[in-house]
Amino acid sequence: MSKILIVDDDDFVRGTYVTIFNQAGFEVSQAIDGEEAFNKIKIQVPDIIFTGILMPKLGGLELVERLKSIDWFKDIPVIVISHRGKEEDREKALSLGVRDFIVSGFISPAEVVERVNSVLSNKKTYVLNIDKNSPDFEKFKIDYSSLFVDNQTPTIHLESHGDGGFLVKVK
Repeated sequence: MSKILIVDDDDFVRGTYVTIFNQAGFEVSQAIDGEEAFNKIKIQVPDIIFTGILMPKLGGLELVERLKSIDWFKDIPVIVISHRGKEEDREKALSLGVRDFIVSGFISPAEVVERVNSVLSNKKTYVLNIDKNSPDFEKFKIDYSSLFVDNQTPTIHLESHGDGGFLVKVK
């Protein structure tokens, strides 16, 4: 189940998308602005962020700028939804690395879900395979301290192989 964070200060808009993505099988969390979203992301990194632009405290594009400046968060895919549909907002969003820019009211809820799933299907997964016969096998160590964000424990999945090697998957 993919985790999506929906960020919008409009209760009706946010609630509508919470319902749409819940019905589509997503694990949904929500925030009323970029500041609250950033604090939630530090605790649990979503698979994708779906955010509006203009919000109090920290807007959607400012949230993207903040995330892109932090190695741990810079690869989280973001989709921006705009009520205004201004070309300069679209250009700025795309220049920041936003994966999609949606103008609300012009596409169906089903298409919104389809576009989110499309972005998720293009998300990169990095796989590191450590073979026990590799000369570096004994030297391989993970510095777990770099994986902690604000003292929150990360989840790390290791897949053991019968030959003594293992597979590390990092998203």
